[in-house]
Amino acid sequence: MAAILLLVTVLVLYVSFRYRSHVANVVPQQEFGRTSLEILWTVGPVLILVFIFAATIHAMKESSPPAPSEFDEHLKYALQPALSLARACIRSVFPWPLVPLCLSIL
Repeated sequence: MAAILLLVTVLVLYVSFRYRSHVANVVPQQEFGRTSLEILWTVGPVLILVFIFAATIHAMKESSPPAPSEFDEHLKYALQPALSLARACIRSVFPWPLVPLCLSIL
């Protein structure tokens, strides 16, 4: 953790001094059409998030769920009317292809 903090601090200081404004204050030429770079900085973080998501799901499956308690059973029966109302609202709002997806969440 300290190594990452140190690395980021050093890089920020380096970039701050390396690219600070000069007396001439010349505006650099703008680059347009770097599609490969735009795809890279969009896909890169998405891949990182997918990896974190997959690792989390794997860890959650490996952990053992807690034993159901009496409170859980009461809660399941108490929430039944609210869930059926939510399912009915979803059926009336969303178009047919999205209904199975939305109902699978509930």
